[in-house]
Amino acid sequence: MDCTYCYVRKKDHKGALTTGECVKSIDDFFADGGEEKVIQFLGGEPLLEYEKIKTIIKHAAKKYPNVSRQFILSTNGLLIDQEKINFLNRHGVLVIVSLDGSKQVHDLYRKIRGSQKSSYDVIANNLSRVNLSNTILMISCVFTESTIDCLAKNIKHLARSGFRMIDFQADVNAPIGKKYEVKLRKFLKDFSAYYLNVFRKKKKNEMFFVPAIKSVLLSRKKSGNRTCDSLLLSPDKNYYSCGRLLGLNQKQKKPYAFGNIESGIDKRKRLTFLTKTKNEIDKIFPKCRRCDFLPHCLCKIATFAYCIAKGENVAAGLETICLYSRLFNGAMLSISETLLREQNADFKRIYRFDDDI
Repeated sequence: MDCTYCYVRKKDHKGALTTGECVKSIDDFFADGGEEKVIQFLGGEPLLEYEKIKTIIKHAAKKYPNVSRQFILSTNGLLIDQEKINFLNRHGVLVIVSLDGSKQVHDLYRKIRGSQKSSYDVIANNLSRVNLSNTILMISCVFTESTIDCLAKNIKHLARSGFRMIDFQADVNAPIGKKYEVKLRKFLKDFSAYYLNVFRKKKKNEMFFVPAIKSVLLSRKKSGNRTCDSLLLSPDKNYYSCGRLLGLNQKQKKPYAFGNIESGIDKRKRLTFLTKTKNEIDKIFPKCRRCDFLPHCLCKIATFAYCIAKGENVAAGLETICLYSRLFNGAMLSISETLLREQNADFKRIYRFDDDI
């Protein structure tokens, strides 16, 4: 694929991690502590390395049977077939397929490199040819200022196509100007009205799970800012805190590495980086410290590092994250609180909420 809004620098990713290096990274990750592990395969396209993925999943299952773990695979859908789906199903892997909505919108940004084929048609055909009945499947939409006007319509299209988990998020590298903000507010208003109506009118064939809704309700139980616990193994064999740093070149992202596949994770360097970055963000963007919405906010660490490396205005980058978080997550929180207040049984069933949430 050659998605126009992808932030990953493709030319930095010549070659690939070996199977042995991938397995060692899993051991590093599990040795890093914690009771619950989430391992996500990202690309490019992870299914190009399907055999390595199988080895990693089998290794984790065999060596760490008593550790709670969740595997996630993000795919463009071009290589999906029944054999792969069967294996992923057996191991309870969440499969996230990138699909931006209707064919017209999806093909606008998600193009197959060196081909005139419609990527939407290829993906739709692949999904139609496999049995997805036991698959934990989620559709992921990325929207931009150019596509947000039809986003609510695209989400309805996906829901009516039978998808029961739909995630939608902005291209976070794009600034939110006044016109974009107006469009974002309108979309959130339209989506909120549609989603509330689906549950109030008991339209079971259109009910779907939105990850952001669950996240904001769970995050309100936490006080203060969330601690970044993400860990990325890059094709350059270094560990970083976030996948968004793959948008930087080798020189730019080098200061943000804390360990590599040979030496393992440097916990002290990682903690120093996270603490120092948080303190710098508090100085540049002090309003975070007195914001009631802080528990629901998107992680600002990657944005800070990205702006510094690119020589961009850090405060402006943080303002974009702040505005998007307040508008988007604020709408998701309002939807969930409304349906919980109304004691909507279908909503509580789909989101597995107890009465005390």
